[in-house]
Amino acid sequence: HLFESQYIATKTYHSIDDFWNTKETFFSRLVFCERVYAQVEHLSVNDNRFKQIIEKLKVLNSFTCTWSSGNFNYKNLGLDNSPDTPLRIKATLDERTFDCPTIGKQVFSLHIKWYVGGEPFRLYYYPSDFDYKVYVGYIGNKSDIGF
Repeated sequence: HLFESQYIATKTYHSIDDFWNTKETFFSRLVFCERVYAQVEHLSVNDNRFKQIIEKLKVLNSFTCTWSSGNFNYKNLGLDNSPDTPLRIKATLDERTFDCPTIGKQVFSLHIKWYVGGEPFRLYYYPSDFDYKVYVGYIGNKSDIGF
């Protein structure tokens, strides 16, 4: 994973399609749900929102590379992140259930939080102890999540 992390640090994307088509190479421990493409395709690679997304993905991928047993310890991720409350999850179960490659439908609760120009942004993810990978289900404005 050393080569991967060094290469990711210097990678520049030429387009959102470039990011999407090479994501498995640079984020080997992350699996992107298909719907994520539509959430980022309108961004420019020079956009601060895209740059911050890449920074969050780098940290998440690097941390996931160290996870190979037990529960995913999100508190040690080093990013502002938390699960939603059980009441909120129950009230929005359908909206937060995403179809994931390989592992099927999962309920997403854990999310990374940050702000871009005062706008709250979220990255919802699901750590799977089936394959010790993290599935990314949503990236974008908090107001666009739908739950």
